[in-house]
Amino acid sequence: MYKITPNSNWWHLSDAQRLENKTINTLIYEFLNTKKSLQTKKAYEMDISSFFTSINVSSAWDLIAIPIYNLSKLIVDFTESFKKSEEYRKDRIENPRTVNRKAYALSSFFEFLVWTYGYPRNPVKVFTPYSTPSRTSTDDMSNEELQSIWEYVQTQAHSEWLKIKALLSLRQQMLIVWFLMLSLRRNEVATLKWTDRDKNKNTITVYGKWQKIKYLPLPSKINSYVEIFQELKKKHWYLSEYIFSPINTNRTWNSKKPITGTYIFNCIKKITTLLQGQWLIEKNKNITPHSFRTTFVKIALNKNATDIEIMNATGHSTSAMVKYYDARSPIEINAAKNMDDMF
Repeated sequence: MYKITPNSNWWHLSDAQRLENKTINTLIYEFLNTKKSLQTKKAYEMDISSFFTSINVSSAWDLIAIPIYNLSKLIVDFTESFKKSEEYRKDRIENPRTVNRKAYALSSFFEFLVWTYGYPRNPVKVFTPYSTPSRTSTDDMSNEELQSIWEYVQTQAHSEWLKIKALLSLRQQMLIVWFLMLSLRRNEVATLKWTDRDKNKNTITVYGKWQKIKYLPLPSKINSYVEIFQELKKKHWYLSEYIFSPINTNRTWNSKKPITGTYIFNCIKKITTLLQGQWLIEKNKNITPHSFRTTFVKIALNKNATDIEIMNATGHSTSAMVKYYDARSPIEINAAKNMDDMF
């Protein structure tokens, strides 16, 4: 591969010597410990590890030996390898976010090396990010489709003849749908605790991405049903600090941990696929938990909610993100519709 000799990449030989005995995996572990979000850690670990595997570098000393300009080219080649172009328009990239994400992960890692170990400079700086769509590609739902989901889970959850495990499971699914309707992310729903709810104020505290905290007013119907659900779980000894915990625990026998974001994803896909089979949701739509978030913003905007009101619910910090999640079509919100009065 490359000849292992300290080169002009390094400002000081002592900087290189601090890294000499470390493995790439050790450095990745140190870097990931600077991140708070578990999702971010997993994504970064996969992208960074796969890059070093692709160039056959496993130790810091191997990395030191690669000239920066060579490393930059390797990084560009790596990120470009994930690029998908349209068949008849090679200039149009189908997955710009994926390519950019790979580069951002590596850039963040090398920035860590620069500040922690005196690495000369960030070799990812040569990468030019691809333009990304200004609006979300997540499918939203019509009011009728949202209503069909709501009615379905309520009907199922109130089937009193069911055995207790099935009844609890269905009522949990109903509450999951209700909380998703409040524009919560699936992982925010999964980790809600009973102590997050203020019974007196009818509010709930939500811990979101980047450890951001938001406070939501809890609609009275959800609030009362949470209380009923809590009493039902206590009565049948499904005790957990989390509102949503495993009901059918035949595999792990652990009903105290929270459910996972994957469980919520599969739960929503199961419901929406069933309703698509009944033509209550458009067949070509890919409805996921994130669709509730996009739909929430659309409904709020149609009800003339301000950006601040929407941001307080979604947890976004800028109005740009509200516009990003505005799934309404340019025909639906178009000033030209008001021009009839001019003629």
